[in-house]
Parts: sequence; structure tokens; C-alpha cells
Amino acid sequence: ARWLDQVHSVSMLKSLIFFRVHLVPKMISVFFYVNITDLLFYVIFLSSLKNHKSVKNKQSVVRKQIHVL
Repeated sequence: ARWLDQVHSVSMLKSLIFFRVHLVPKMISVFFYVNITDLLFYVIFLSSLKNHKSVKNKQSVVRKQIHVL
């Protein structure tokens, strides 16, 4: 029983390390990615107020980039 407890705690530790190493950076990068795309669309929206035609091209480019990602 004691040996099983040890194995369990080790696996718990491993999953904790996995969470810290893999999931947390992923969450952070997703958060930053969302912010960057929001910023991009905000910039595109602002420039669309200035000139309407070039922005449609920009939006399609951005959509293509997101599609590629």
C-alpha cells in the first residue's frame, strides 16, 4: 500500500510538472495571441475609417494568415 501511495504521488507530481511546463505556457501564448489578433483587427478597423478599399485586402490577408495558423 505504501509503495502504491508513492507511485501515486510521483504520478501526481509528474502531471503537475506537465501542467506547469506545457499547459501554462500554452495558455499564456493563447492569451497573447488573442490580444495580438484583437489589436490587429482594431488597427485594421481604424485604418478602414481612413481608406475603405485597402482594408478589405488587409482583412483578407489577416484571415488567410489566421487560416494558415
